[in-house]
Amino acid sequence: MGGGVIIDHGDGTNYPLIIRNSEPSASSDAQLVFQTDNGSVDFGKIGDNSSGNLDFGISAPIADLTLSDSSGETIRLTGGLVGIGTNNPTYNLEVAGTMGIDEHIYHNDDSDTYIRFLNDRMILVAGGHAILDYDEDATSTLHFDSAGAADVSIHTTDFFVGGTEGSYSGKVGIGMTTPDGKLEIQAASNGSGYGLHVNTTSRTSGEDYIWFGDDTGPNLVINTSNRVGIGTAAPSSTLHV
Repeated sequence: MGGGVIIDHGDGTNYPLIIRNSEPSASSDAQLVFQTDNGSVDFGKIGDNSSGNLDFGISAPIADLTLSDSSGETIRLTGGLVGIGTNNPTYNLEVAGTMGIDEHIYHNDDSDTYIRFLNDRMILVAGGHAILDYDEDATSTLHFDSAGAADVSIHTTDFFVGGTEGSYSGKVGIGMTTPDGKLEIQAASNGSGYGLHVNTTSRTSGEDYIWFGDDTGPNLVINTSNRVGIGTAAPSSTLHV
């Protein structure tokens, strides 16, 4: 490219900058080049370095690219890291302040793993399964694995709910993760605690507090009067059959 535009402050002492439309050997494809005052070092360029692309580049001795407004620096690009609101980012993108997102944050190259935001609702999805779904309204709901596919454990073995993709679908274990029935409780070892404790301190004498059966009548009742009823809801003796 022949010819060029040179802007020079004069002696280059206070503003050692040349902006030119030229073809220095290091930037032969650049349309606009920023150089030191003697033209020996390119520290920035704007140019069509590849067909159809407008490229902006910075190079030594200038380390960072910054954007500022009247309040000061707002964005910094340094060493491949981008900082917004910080001049010392430690991640590929670091935002020091509040960030707004309309709806999705996706895991790269993984379209069914993401966080989704809706009005008063947040959904965490992995592999297409909604791991966590909280919907806040007049009847707020919090779902863990709403599809029921995954085994859910709290503190490894404290509480377990079997999912459809495991071997214990629809079963609950307390103190264990291999329940044989709908509910299985692993008693505390070495007499260190209750396997199942129903506290009746605030109950009225005679009220049924353990009931096995449907809503119309029990198969087995144990009440707070230390009575057991089999086939009756109102045992009149220690064992009433």
